[in-house]
Amino acid sequence: MYGSLGAEHPLNHTLTEELRLNGKVASILDYSVGGFYLDQVTTYPTHQILDYVIPGLDFEFLGNDPVQETDYAAFANATWHIVEGLNLNGGVRYTHQEKEYTYNRYNPPTLVPGSPFFVADGGSFFFPPGFSGFKGSFSGAKTDYRVNLDYRWSPELMTYVSVSTGFKGGGTNPRPFIPSQVQPFGPEDLTAYEIGAKSDWFDHRLRVNVAAFYNKYKAIQLVLLTCPQYSGGSTTEPCAAPVNGGNANIYGAEWESSYRIGALTLEGSASWQHFEYTSINPATGISIGDPFPGFQQSKWSFAGQYDARLPSGGTVTPRLDWIYSSGYSSVAHPDAHSYVYGYHLLDGRLTYKPESAKWEAAVVGSNLTNKLWYIAVFDLYGQSGADYGNPSQPRTIWAEFKKKF
Repeated sequence: MYGSLGAEHPLNHTLTEELRLNGKVASILDYSVGGFYLDQVTTYPTHQILDYVIPGLDFEFLGNDPVQETDYAAFANATWHIVEGLNLNGGVRYTHQEKEYTYNRYNPPTLVPGSPFFVADGGSFFFPPGFSGFKGSFSGAKTDYRVNLDYRWSPELMTYVSVSTGFKGGGTNPRPFIPSQVQPFGPEDLTAYEIGAKSDWFDHRLRVNVAAFYNKYKAIQLVLLTCPQYSGGSTTEPCAAPVNGGNANIYGAEWESSYRIGALTLEGSASWQHFEYTSINPATGISIGDPFPGFQQSKWSFAGQYDARLPSGGTVTPRLDWIYSSGYSSVAHPDAHSYVYGYHLLDGRLTYKPESAKWEAAVVGSNLTNKLWYIAVFDLYGQSGADYGNPSQPRTIWAEFKKKF
């Protein structure tokens, strides 16, 4: 069986500047305009030992990749108070991004008999000549907007409808195994539509917030684990290339509420959403019915706490939280080795506050049922005969103390 080992020590230097002007026109209009600038360099020193890549051959290298990014943006936002309780909010933002990734790959330390990663019938892997110093770059600009109309029917009820756009920046493949895999990928875009209501009932004892949404997702960024189109037609060459995989629609609804009666407080929330591809990039090999990596269809949580007042004037508050999160596929091409199963989680807390409330102490517990579940799974079954997963934290109990000054 072959494994992997990586040691990294990223370094980052970032400079940001923002200039903003806020103002108002009588009581009718509030506005804000400004600009933003970012300049950063992230250096990625690393020592990678990836035995699973080419069984029988030690795939080991040193890297030291500087990534230069420069962004600048201009934005404006305004709120028009049309009539009492009715507001129209609008905003626009222009963003320009430039990124340059320099790949440096160096020979690893000489492997000798007796070293932890020495393979008698193998040898160390060296990247092809000319790889070090190879550059990948991306440059792009995007204009986004947001429009929101809200109306407060009463102090206890507000409804709204909104449409907004956003994007996730493009770039270049950060993990090429051969020079031909140094390929750029474009930004992904989202147009989000939402309608909802926020309300309080029964003298503010019950709070209920609901929302429904519909999102148009374009040029979705996915990571391919095989990419013959960038590997000279080879389907066995390792790959970890981000690409723009296609377009999709996402729709769903969410609900959250709380109810307080005397010293007892009950809280609940739930969400459901559906994902479906509307078009795909044939080069990715995904199918129109495939799931989106990391997409969770449903979540819910319920919690309860009771503020028990002591004769001294202080309070003791026990609280329990019961949480559910559904499973998801961790890769663009779903298979049995790449599914992260859903889980239930029970957390608890017991808090003491004196009458002065100037300090508090608590005993906190997470995963009280000591359930094993996985945060993420990385499928290397085909290469190494094993899957790699990040297990959840076991049952954990700790104490907290807070002081107000």
